[in-house]
Amino acid sequence: MYRRILVPLDGTPEAEAALAPARTLATALSAEVVLISVVPTGGPSLKALESPDLRQAHDYLAGVAPRVGSTQAEDQVAVVVSEGSPAESIVAEAKAREADVIVMATHGRRGLERLVMGSVAERVLSTSPVPIVLIRPGAPRMQRLKLIVVPVDGSPESLVGVGSAAQLARAAHAAIVLLRVVEPLPLWLYDPTLGLNTGPLIDPRWDEGRRESAERDVRNLAASLANSGLEVGGEAVLGEVASEIAEYADQQAADLIVMATHARSGPARALLGSVADEVVRRARQPVLLVNRHMLQQSHAVHTSFLSGGRTLSP
Repeated sequence: MYRRILVPLDGTPEAEAALAPARTLATALSAEVVLISVVPTGGPSLKALESPDLRQAHDYLAGVAPRVGSTQAEDQVAVVVSEGSPAESIVAEAKAREADVIVMATHGRRGLERLVMGSVAERVLSTSPVPIVLIRPGAPRMQRLKLIVVPVDGSPESLVGVGSAAQLARAAHAAIVLLRVVEPLPLWLYDPTLGLNTGPLIDPRWDEGRRESAERDVRNLAASLANSGLEVGGEAVLGEVASEIAEYADQQAADLIVMATHARSGPARALLGSVADEVVRRARQPVLLVNRHMLQQSHAVHTSFLSGGRTLSP
């Protein structure tokens, strides 16, 4: 169930991009919102408030709370101020409060900038016991929760996202669309100048055949979920994974994207990249990420429904 939402804030307008999605989710789920501000005591952190004074941090959250609680009962918005490492404090508070989801904005850094400067959202995701909703600053406000797009990639791990989306959809009376993106065969296979001479051996119809096979499988999974009382559809498309997910969610006027991620941090994430990262940067919708280590906790209904294709996160 989604009964408690934790929202980290650091006093900046960028971080406050999380307020509208948090309010929408809280209203749809009848959930409590807990606002947290961490006054850093050193090391990599969120941008600090103008003063490290705990009272000022508390006053800031108290001033922000009505913006979340305008559609909530007064006792459904709580504020918490702590000192320490922001990422560690956020995760600790999520555990202490038994939060069901964390909603926060991300600056969307990538590559070496991410490696050098780090990311609080990244570190929270890698250690959080619950899913985390990431919002790109500047994205349109989330006004409702009626349609959820859930990318799947053929692996049992990706079903962690399906399980989380099913719980969310059931609680909010929302619909789900499962999306499988099949990457076309690389163009270099057709290039005779490379000396591989593979072009004559490749049938261009294979791509469409792979897509049709993936669509059959994803629709079978959708039918299984529908049998549990959810409104679920399934579709497969050809294209580059991250861009197709973002474009499809836009075309369907989705309100939220839910997907699994390996949640790597540090050099591995900075240098290898992540499809989940790209989706967060490109999508207009908030993206709920579920760490794949939660596989044993998920409520996925099948573990052998798709085959082939690229995974959603390296």
